[in-house]
Parts: sequence; C-alpha cells; structure tokens
Amino acid sequence: MQPPDRTPLNKKTADILKKEICNGRWKSHLPGYRKLCALMDVSPRVMHDAIEMLKHEKIILSTPNTKPYLINSDIVNSQNSQKDKKSLLILTQKHHQTEQVATRVILNKVTSNYLRKGWNVDFEVCPEFVTNKISRSSQQMLTNRSYEIYILVQAPFSFIQWCMDKKLRIICLGGEHEHLRPPIVATSHHADD
Repeated sequence: MQPPDRTPLNKKTADILKKEICNGRWKSHLPGYRKLCALMDVSPRVMHDAIEMLKHEKIILSTPNTKPYLINSDIVNSQNSQKDKKSLLILTQKHHQTEQVATRVILNKVTSNYLRKGWNVDFEVCPEFVTNKISRSSQQMLTNRSYEIYILVQAPFSFIQWCMDKKLRIICLGGEHEHLRPPIVATSHHADD
C-alpha cells in the first residue's frame, strides 16, 4: 500500500504549471489569475503561492505588479534541451546507498562518468530482483520509458533474459547471489546498436 501523497497543493500546482510551460502551452506569458485558477481548479491563494514558487525558480520573471506574468524563455529553452539528453536507468533491489561498498563505488563512478557526459541518470528500486519474477508494471516501465542504457544491479537471470529478449541495452553488475557477486560486470549489446 502506497503512503498518501503529502505534497502541498501549491507545490503540485507549481509543478503542473512548470510542466505545461516547458511543454509549450504558453509561449511568452501566463494567462491571468482567474483563468489559471479555473484551469487548475484551485483557489486564488494556492495559485498565488504556485506563481511565487515559479518566480523563485526563475521560470516566471519577477516583475513588480505587472500582468501578465512573463515566462523566462532562457529557462524554458534549457528545460526543453534537457529532453534531448540521453538517459540511463539504474535498477537495484534496495536503495543504492545501502548497497555493498564495492557496488556503491562502481555505481558512483559510473554515475559521475555519465553525468559528466551530459546524460540524465535515474535510480529505481526494483523489488522483483528479490522475488525473481518480473511484474507487469516493471515490464511496462522498462519498455515505455526512453532510456538508452539500463544498469541492473544483482538482477536475477530471468530479469536479465527478459531484457535481452526485448533487445534492451543492459549492463549487469553482479547477479543471482549463488552465481555472481559484485564486482562482476556483463553487458548486452545488439548488432543493430
């Protein structure tokens, strides 16, 4: 059971506005308060707080008492260019900071190398590594996301085999506990890559 989402409404509203701005819904300025409140179905106070958050993040230019709220095109353009970045997903059975020392050192080195090259690096905890069965949600996560490379930390062979069948570019660090332990590394690349 998932814990309830405790994110404040003004933060959620700011995040949605930021996403809409970056997706190009509004090019140069936001509509007025009333229209935004109606679009987002929130109170004027919540919208005011969300706008203030976006001003603090410099997504909306902070101009004294001028309306409409101007969008900072530099920030939006840099956000859009991040969409073009390549991405790496690291899957582990527990939080990466609680992994063994050798595993943490390797992951930190790999992460810093990819970040230096301008890649986005994401971590996901994958409980299926313990149960040795890949769930439908994990299958959808792996096939629907646009990651160029996946790093699987101590993944069961059935999971690795599934990734290879789907022609995903994977790097395996360790594996099933009886057979492989870090720092054993294996990769899977296909001829068409």
